[in-house]
Amino acid sequence: MLSGLSPTQKGIFLAVCGFTAFSVSDTTSKWLSLSYPIFTVIGYMSLFSVLSGLVLSPFLGGLMKTLSTKKLKFHAGRGISNTCIAYLVVQSFAHLPLATAYTVLFLTPFLITMLAIPIYGERVRVKHWLIIALGFSGILVAFPPGFSDFNPWAAAAFAATFFIATLGLLARKLGPEETVLSLSFYPSLFATLVFLPLALSIGVAPSLADLPIFIMGGTMVTGGLSCIGHAFRVSRYAVVSPFNYLQMIWALIFGAVLFRDAPEANMLLGAAIIIGSGLALIFTERRGKG
Repeated sequence: MLSGLSPTQKGIFLAVCGFTAFSVSDTTSKWLSLSYPIFTVIGYMSLFSVLSGLVLSPFLGGLMKTLSTKKLKFHAGRGISNTCIAYLVVQSFAHLPLATAYTVLFLTPFLITMLAIPIYGERVRVKHWLIIALGFSGILVAFPPGFSDFNPWAAAAFAATFFIATLGLLARKLGPEETVLSLSFYPSLFATLVFLPLALSIGVAPSLADLPIFIMGGTMVTGGLSCIGHAFRVSRYAVVSPFNYLQMIWALIFGAVLFRDAPEANMLLGAAIIIGSGLALIFTERRGKG
C-alpha cells in the first residue's frame, strides 16, 4: 500500500494515522474512566494492545523476529517509559478536559529538544532557546499564576511529558532491523505486566457491553505506537512532528461531542502559543539541516 510513496509521503500518512489513533485511544480511556477504576482501564487496554499486535504480527515483521531482538535494553527502557505514560496520561484525561491535557502534553517537542543536548550531544542555537522559552510561556497563559481553577492533575500531564520524550528519544536507538511490531509490543507488554495484575486484584472486569470499547482502545494504542514509531524511522522529525497537533483538533471535537467540554479562552490562547512555537521550532530545525 505504501510502496509507491516517497519517504516524506509515507511519514505524513503514518503520522496522520498514528496521531489520530492516539486521539481515539485517549478519548476511549477518558470515556472508560468514568465507569471503571484507572487500573482496570490501563490493564485491559494494554492487554488488548498486546493481543492486537499479535494478531497483526505477520504484517508487522513477525513475532519471532520481534522476540529475537538484540536491543532488548532499549525496548525495556521504552517499556518502562510507556508504563509511566499510561498511568499519568490516563489519570490526566480522567480528571481534565481533553484540550487542557493536550495543552500540557504539547510541551513534549521542547523537552525532547532539551534532553537531546546531554543524551545525543545536539547543539541548540540561541533562536531555538528563544522559541522554547516562548513555548513554555504558553503554559503561563493557559495556567496563569494564582489561577483558581487549576487542577492538580495537570501536574500528572507535566510529568508525562518527560516519559513521552524518553519514549521518543529511545526510539532513535532502534534501527531498521527492528520490526514495526516491536515498537508497540514491548511498551504495551510492560504496561500489561504491571497494570493487569492490579486490575485483577480489584476484581472489576470489562462488561460485555464495554468490551468492544476496551478492544478498540487497545488496538488504537498499537496503531499509534506502530505508526508514529515507524514514521520517525522512514521520514524526518520535521516532517512527522507537526502532525502531532492534529490531536488538539480531535480533542476539541471529541471533548465537545462526548464530554461537553468548553475550553476557556486563556486555555485556547495558551495552546495556540505552544503549538505555534512548536511548529516554529520544528521548521527552523528543518531549515538549519537543509
